[in-house]
Amino acid sequence: MYWCIGGFGRFLYKKWYSNLKLKGIEIVGINVDDGISKWKKASIKDSLSWINLYAGANSKIQTDYNVTAFPTKIVVDKNFKIIDVDFKDANELLKLIE
Repeated sequence: MYWCIGGFGRFLYKKWYSNLKLKGIEIVGINVDDGISKWKKASIKDSLSWINLYAGANSKIQTDYNVTAFPTKIVVDKNFKIIDVDFKDANELLKLIE
């Protein structure tokens, strides 16, 4: 199962990552801002443990996953089927996979 998250939510879930990873959940942060250098600096500064990708502004991923606001959290299974887009926090996410 994968969990896509962006924006300031990364700070809220940093402490949960180890527990989520043990449950088979991977966090994938996908940045769609307009500056790769800002993304690189923030990635180093935040020292995120999870996968952190840069897609760039107006990337196809925004239309593919109907992203209309940030941060957007999407739970998909290993076949990339969307499971949920409305969970509020890590506790709710864990309930989704039980």
